[in-house]
Amino acid sequence: MVVHPADVHKKRSRRLRKKLHVGEFQVFGFAITFTINRQLKNFDDALDGWIDYVESQSWCFGGGGSVLDNEIEGYLCRYDRGSLTESDRALAAYWFAEQSWVTAHCLAPLSDVWYGAWEDNSIADPSAGQEAIHQRKTIATNKTEVYFPHEVVGLQIEQGFSLLAAWRCYRGLSQVELAGKLGVSLTELVAIEQPDHRFTPQQVTQLVSVLNIQVEHLLG
Repeated sequence: MVVHPADVHKKRSRRLRKKLHVGEFQVFGFAITFTINRQLKNFDDALDGWIDYVESQSWCFGGGGSVLDNEIEGYLCRYDRGSLTESDRALAAYWFAEQSWVTAHCLAPLSDVWYGAWEDNSIADPSAGQEAIHQRKTIATNKTEVYFPHEVVGLQIEQGFSLLAAWRCYRGLSQVELAGKLGVSLTELVAIEQPDHRFTPQQVTQLVSVLNIQVEHLLG
């Protein structure tokens, strides 16, 4: 059976929804692009390092790169059944931020693994399997810059706020209120809001959810 992406939300039996990966059986992943400083890490070692991390998380990465552009891009999804989540995006962003040899990275929003964000708009056969779909299609990586409200930028530049503190104020939260939402003490929040603080993956996940922002909004 062949299904066009525009027909994903039609009424179907549970068995058919499961077969077609729609409705409650929809599967999500996201596109990734990152660039390498080859004075710090050669291209092959950089790609191997990324793949080692992907495999350690039981994820699956399909893509490639350009040695001339020092760039690797592709699509990330789960190796087994199931979807990636915003928490997974936070983990990936944290990993990139921790690598001194990564000069820039872009994580696209979550998209449908089977029916989303492809450059090739041909119809996929769901019975072919997830890996076959990745092999047939080229990922359309979202390279649009993340938008920062003028108020957030202004608080950073004019008031000297850290990025986290600026977002907190922009969302209209006091330090006491944000500390309560995060389940930490006020002293801990003050430390987290310092400009030189290095967020843990758990902190990134919590802050992204509480402040309703993207990972890139927090890591700059």
